[in-house]
Amino acid sequence: MLEDNRQNREFLVAEERLRIADEMHDGLAQVLAYVNTKAQAVKELLRAGRTEDAIRHLDQLASAAREVYGDTRESILGLRNAAVPGRSLGDALHDYVSSWGDRHGIPCRIRIDRDMRLSEIAELQLQLIVQESLANVLKHAKAKHVEVSLHQADGKILATVQDDGVGFNPELPGRAEFPRFGLATMRERAESIGGHVRLDSSPGKGTRITVEVPIPSPSS
Repeated sequence: MLEDNRQNREFLVAEERLRIADEMHDGLAQVLAYVNTKAQAVKELLRAGRTEDAIRHLDQLASAAREVYGDTRESILGLRNAAVPGRSLGDALHDYVSSWGDRHGIPCRIRIDRDMRLSEIAELQLQLIVQESLANVLKHAKAKHVEVSLHQADGKILATVQDDGVGFNPELPGRAEFPRFGLATMRERAESIGGHVRLDSSPGKGTRITVEVPIPSPSS
């Protein structure tokens, strides 16, 4: 059983590396296409003497490059943290959330029970879900504070990532930004270990992601 868990964990880590490689490839392709378009626009604007407009296009280009770099860096750091064997789930998440808050200057309140244990696969998936939640906070929430909690209750492990950002109405047509940027993946991860993800958000009141994962009985 331990060997199977180890092999499954290694497979998931390898799968994550492939996903990151694909994202880097797609991101690089998009940035190069964007660079070409913007370069042509800047060239024409400079010819026309429209220096301020050319500078605005260059600023947009720099912003796009920073975003792709930031996304890739966060993915790599998250995978490195999740791939370290031997640490408890609580310790791994506490270390990641603390360093995430320091990196991005967003105060994080961390309430994590460090003594909980799941299978290695379940712990890895739960770590990746929390990391994906924080990635969405960084990209979309415009939050000033984040709270991450992890505790056990009623035979389940509950993980919550809550921000005080702009929020949105998930029921409104056309507001698919959050699902496009990770919610579907988070739900797939949770379902693969028998859990589920709940999204709560409203305009101006932030967003909360809650993950519930059942704790297997000793007999199972």
